[in-house]
Amino acid sequence: MSGVDGIIEMINRKTEQRVNEILQKAKDTRAKKIEQAKADAQRRVEEIEAAARREAQNEARRREAGARLRAKRRILEAKNEMIQSVMESLEERLVTLPESDRYEDILLRFIVEGAEALGLDELELVIPEGHQKYVNLQAAAKAIKKATGRSVRLTVSDESVRSKGGVIIRSKDGRKWVDNTFEARLERMGPAIRDAVAMRLFGPS
Repeated sequence: MSGVDGIIEMINRKTEQRVNEILQKAKDTRAKKIEQAKADAQRRVEEIEAAARREAQNEARRREAGARLRAKRRILEAKNEMIQSVMESLEERLVTLPESDRYEDILLRFIVEGAEALGLDELELVIPEGHQKYVNLQAAAKAIKKATGRSVRLTVSDESVRSKGGVIIRSKDGRKWVDNTFEARLERMGPAIRDAVAMRLFGPS
């Protein structure tokens, strides 16, 4: 082999060696990129799956919370219906109360309470039409004297109040009054009565 052929052979060998090195490096780089791509893809899949699980859990919690809220609302509506039914029953009983033996005592108590609140020496009673027979002025004045220590002059007004029962106690000039009709007392005491009914029906909330 001549010197030229040897040089050519050496060049070819080095060239082939360099080509092989480049190809191997390319293969290694490609393999690393593939592995990296696989790892990235796997990580992305895991992130997507984790996000999907979180969303599913959140949706489940939202549905559960919504179901609980709807159930709570239905229970509350049912309780309110029961309380309202009792309140309506109470109003119906008030209509018949003037026919009971207790009505005179109830009127007497209402008159005393009004007199105590007003603190006046002369009072006028406004009562529903036809209920004058249930008012005993002497007994009322005596009861007021016992409760307050004051002598109070009572008269029954020529006017009447549209009510199922009860009485309005007022000053002679009409500037001060206490409305102790059934309707007024029920309106004032309505929240407390509803609370008491709820406690009796359902216990402490």
